[in-house]
Amino acid sequence: MNSNHADKAEELLRLTSGIIHSSVHRNTMEFSLGEGGLLRYLYCHDEGVTAGELREKLGVGSGRIANALKSLEGKQLITRSRYQGDKRHVLVSITDKGRAVIDEKHSRLLSSMEDILSRLGEEDTRELFRLMNRLDEICRN
Repeated sequence: MNSNHADKAEELLRLTSGIIHSSVHRNTMEFSLGEGGLLRYLYCHDEGVTAGELREKLGVGSGRIANALKSLEGKQLITRSRYQGDKRHVLVSITDKGRAVIDEKHSRLLSSMEDILSRLGEEDTRELFRLMNRLDEICRN
C-alpha cells in the first residue's frame, strides 16, 4: 500500500470509529455490542439455537457467550432450556421482551438514520449510497 493509501486508510478508520461511537449510535445501545449481536442473531432464529451455534456463528469464545447469555437471561431477554435432542446441549431463544427491545432499538436507529439522511440532502445521500454500494461490492470480492 502506498503512503497516500495508508494515510487515507487511517483517516477512514478514524471516521468510522467516530461514527460507531457517536451519540446517534450510543443512544440506541443499552447493552454491549456482543449482547446486541447475539440478540439480533436470535431475533432471526425463531426456533432457538444452541450455545455452540452462537459461538460458531458469532465467532466468539465460550466464556464470552456464557457471560452474555447470563446477562441477557438476567434481563429476561432470552431463555435457556435443555435441547430436546441432546440433554447435554442448551437451546437459547429470544423472549417476547427481547424481541420488543430489538424492535424498539431498530426503530430508534432508523429514526436517527432518517434524520442524518435528511440533513445530508438528496444529492449527498445519493452519493453516499453509490459509494456504500461500491464499498460493499469491493468487500464481497
